[in-house]
Amino acid sequence: MKKSGIKLGVLVICGLSPSFGCIWRDPGTRNPTSDVPCLAPTAWSAEIGSIFLREDSQESAALLLTYYTNDQWIFDTHDQILGNDPHSPVYRFQSQKEYFEEVGDAAWDNLSSEVTDCGAFLNRENPFSAVALVLQFRGQNIAFAGRVVMSITPAPRSPVVAVLSSDGIRIAIIPGAGAPPASGQYFHQLFSALDGKPIGPAVRVAVGGRAKESPRVCWTADEHYVIYEQRNSGDKYGVENLCIVDVSNEIATLQGQ
Repeated sequence: MKKSGIKLGVLVICGLSPSFGCIWRDPGTRNPTSDVPCLAPTAWSAEIGSIFLREDSQESAALLLTYYTNDQWIFDTHDQILGNDPHSPVYRFQSQKEYFEEVGDAAWDNLSSEVTDCGAFLNRENPFSAVALVLQFRGQNIAFAGRVVMSITPAPRSPVVAVLSSDGIRIAIIPGAGAPPASGQYFHQLFSALDGKPIGPAVRVAVGGRAKESPRVCWTADEHYVIYEQRNSGDKYGVENLCIVDVSNEIATLQGQ
């Protein structure tokens, strides 16, 4: 996992061409602040839907992202082949260079790599729990970066979980809304499901803040990335921003043990 070395002021990186997305990093004291690349996917639909991901096998260390509205998702499931039907515009994320660009549909449609639906619920048992918003491993409290635990998301196969926490205060539950968010800065961490110990450093992610619900979390099928997505906080329902944490080095180290 690479941490950004940016320390000065608010930096917004937007390509001169409309084909490029925007990355923001705000190193100030207010949310959002991020040590990892984040994107405001303005090309995507504002309707309810789900992020789809797949590895770009044509280019090293690249990830493709698109968005399916609920109607598109229903149509896509008819042939039981995930991700092969009409979708929103496609972004390519270059891990080594830490930037996003919008690419043509063919970049997605011509691939055969495994597709991850970030809206699918991954129900893998793991020895972690959040009791009174405190992280526990097999019933014992363990230290974590924030003040309250927001989510615990197991990897698809490896004995590791991604823990999202905040140093703020969790907002009261609103009837009919999703999982309540928290104020403050959000942190990503990996923990071993074998001994409960952290794997690698905690990093800041630019999600949370004024949103109506907690960020959603998913792993890519190859376990190289953890994706944190923040939904729009207004009347729209699409993705306001997303942050990508490259965990490939940590997973490789874990698998090599």
